[in-house]
Amino acid sequence: MVVKVQGGAQQQARQATGGSADGNPNFAQQASHSGGPLHFGIQSRLATYGSGGEVFEKLFEKINAKVKFLNDEVKTEEKYAVVKLLKQIAGLNYSGIIVSEAVGGITSAHILMVEKTGDYPEKITENIGGVRYEITRTPADALDEKYVEQATLALADALKIDPKSIVITDGTLVPNEFDVNSDAAIMDLINNTFNAIKAENAIRVLDYKGMNIQQLLNQYRNGKFYINLFFNSDDTNFFDQTGLPVRQDICIATSYKIGGNQNNKSINQGLETYD
Repeated sequence: MVVKVQGGAQQQARQATGGSADGNPNFAQQASHSGGPLHFGIQSRLATYGSGGEVFEKLFEKINAKVKFLNDEVKTEEKYAVVKLLKQIAGLNYSGIIVSEAVGGITSAHILMVEKTGDYPEKITENIGGVRYEITRTPADALDEKYVEQATLALADALKIDPKSIVITDGTLVPNEFDVNSDAAIMDLINNTFNAIKAENAIRVLDYKGMNIQQLLNQYRNGKFYINLFFNSDDTNFFDQTGLPVRQDICIATSYKIGGNQNNKSINQGLETYD
């Protein structure tokens, strides 16, 4: 079953599997202990309880309501959960919300790290070729191996499952500009979050291979490829995972339009274009 929560403008799903928000290809791999300090016992358990602040709590409650509806009303084979990761307990700079889907013995989870819960990272100074440089670190840089490790431990403890059965499927920085009072923005964020965990489980459990271009061409021989080039203008309506506009000077979009019989057209919109 593909979960689709309705509401808001449909966003470009950029979070299928693997790779982090900052391009780290190792981000989606199963977290393993890196030699840093772990948080055991009562400290690890407390990381999922308490308050993360007004914005954090509003976002958590709205996501939790959707997850509760899926579990209690839809009642599919997949089981969903939403867990808090509080920075002051887990030793992190930002608090986060972990959304997970469990099916077939695998629990895929996506992290929503809320920028309003922490401070902007301090710059670090490095000596490169005898010259001292100040290197700026962004809030998204906090979605690193340590963060994934603590998220995995918190989720495992909350669900009472083996941490090795958890796969973190990327993470999203929820920026200060995100409007938690906008139902459309919340819905789009939830959609992208579910897309991430659903895609991961589809690959690992259902053996989904993705779209096969050669098969697509063989099946729809009358189709055509289109390449569109946009300069920074009103046509570039692309948004990130949180619904904020993506800054671009030039955008190249590719799509494949399926050729069909004009005499056999449904008045309902079907899946006739692959982007």
